[in-house]
Amino acid sequence: MSQAQKIYEFFSQSKNPAADKALALALSRSESPYNYAIFETILERGHPAGTIELVEKYHLYPQDWQHLIHQNVDRLYPALRRTANSPSLQDKLNALSIIRRCRYFHLADLVVNMLWDQDYQVVRLANTVTLELAREWAVQSSYQDSLDISETNLPYHQIPPHRETDRQIMTTALSRAVNQFGKLHNQQEVVLAGMYFAPAHWQNFWENCFEPHHQVGRLVRRYLTNCHDPLLADFFLSALGNSQLRAVTARTLAQLDKPTFICKLTWIYDREHNDDINQGLNLVKKVNWLSPDILNITSLAPPDQVRLVTFISALNLNPLAAVNYVRQFINTVSEPALLKSMEIFMELPTSQAAVNLEHVLHCPHEHAAEKALAHIIRLNPKNLARIMIDQFENPHPKVRAAAQGYFRKIAFNSYWHRFDQLSRQEQITAGLAIHKIDPDIVTHWQKRARSAAIQDRMKAIHMARLLKINDRCGKALQDLAADYDRKVRSYAVAALGEIEDKKQSDIDRTLSRALQDKDERVRANAIEALEKRDAQQAIEYIDPLSQSPNSRIRANAIKALLNWKVDTARGAIDQMLHDPRTAHRRSAFWVVQQTKLNKLTNLLPRTTESSHVDHTALVY
Repeated sequence: MSQAQKIYEFFSQSKNPAADKALALALSRSESPYNYAIFETILERGHPAGTIELVEKYHLYPQDWQHLIHQNVDRLYPALRRTANSPSLQDKLNALSIIRRCRYFHLADLVVNMLWDQDYQVVRLANTVTLELAREWAVQSSYQDSLDISETNLPYHQIPPHRETDRQIMTTALSRAVNQFGKLHNQQEVVLAGMYFAPAHWQNFWENCFEPHHQVGRLVRRYLTNCHDPLLADFFLSALGNSQLRAVTARTLAQLDKPTFICKLTWIYDREHNDDINQGLNLVKKVNWLSPDILNITSLAPPDQVRLVTFISALNLNPLAAVNYVRQFINTVSEPALLKSMEIFMELPTSQAAVNLEHVLHCPHEHAAEKALAHIIRLNPKNLARIMIDQFENPHPKVRAAAQGYFRKIAFNSYWHRFDQLSRQEQITAGLAIHKIDPDIVTHWQKRARSAAIQDRMKAIHMARLLKINDRCGKALQDLAADYDRKVRSYAVAALGEIEDKKQSDIDRTLSRALQDKDERVRANAIEALEKRDAQQAIEYIDPLSQSPNSRIRANAIKALLNWKVDTARGAIDQMLHDPRTAHRRSAFWVVQQTKLNKLTNLLPRTTESSHVDHTALVY
């Protein structure tokens, strides 16, 4: 190793500040490639004694040296602070140039301090750097929020790791500059920098600057009136929520013709709208940018289309104006945007809303068309029947099915309301016809069977028995068998007995429980229902009822036991035939007739009493 190399190694490893001065002196006297190695060493050491000279001579270095400084700008932090306070004009310009090239937010306060410098060149450059730092901050914030920054024409730089610290430094520095604007020799860019960095709702930042007589307030209004930069969209939207800036911002919004700016507004509104901003949007009653020539919604990405429609609906526009704009793109916008657009359609009067929703029925999106049809049905316009008929040839299967279902539902509803006016044969004929065209007839029936009105529940049971759909309505009938109304319970129990599927043991259990019902007619119908279902497992519950004090319960129990050939049945019917009570003897004769026991004449006592009784399962 040469003597020069040993000296270089010693200086590069030494912690003595004198070593930095020696390296700086060596840098000024060495030639390539040694000077570059010394330059790297000084930067790597990062001591102000050496790095100050790098800042002072920055403007003399070649581009690759300057680039190395930019990459290691954090090592120049102390040197930049010292040179910024240097009496040398070039030193201060160099410090500002480095901060500007590196977008070094950590020294934002230093840049703002230079706005009060005695040299005009320093002030102008500091003013420019302040604006660029604030704008770059807005670019990086937009990037973080996944906004489209393609229109900004600014490169994206890696966000500093201590971003929160940088934000605090920027906030303090810019706030001081804005609030002392009157002492800055009319450097108007400072106000614009504040608008890039701080939304209007940052009250601690802006304090009382928005007063009409304030210099800053007048500048802010002028910038708002001439908004073109999408990076100001955040401040613009927040200004709608500020009572002092709301009017001028609303007027500007109505006259905008910059689609990029409008799209950025919609994105920010979707992210952070509030009642104050909505109050400002409520002032906007007419806009000139609802035109395909200015803002073509189909040129936007699907999420942006939804945001645009949401933003339009937040304005206090005539719904017809918004609808006319959206209608032009019904066949080309994304499905989510179309679904959102229908909310605007629904704000129109019924007839106009239905007309516009009709246009959606043949759009390419089946789900949107189906939703539109549902809205039309809910609106119930006068020409609803014609609209529904037209949908029988709709290109979307779900829309066609919905239209057919609508007519099936109409048919059932009509049948239900006219049911009591029809003859028995007409009830059966019409009901069977509807059953053929409407596979959901049981669903419609179940809704009626759950009605709060007793008469509706009774009618539903009667309809089920008449149309013989009991088997498909078993669960609902079981629920009705526990109804609070005794007539409903009685009729439901009778209907359960007509269910042909004998394997449904839960029905037999329901009927067996009905044998304990407090109402006599329910118990009588339960016996007859169990007999029809041949539920002989219920004999143990029915046998005691052959001695019931109620003639009908007693007769139905004996009849079931006779048909099941229970040994005690003959004695029970003989006992009932000789009962001293007339009603019981008549019921006994009815049992004899029903079971063909009248052929056994020795069983019958001699009497002239009439045997005309009817114990079939009837309602009260």
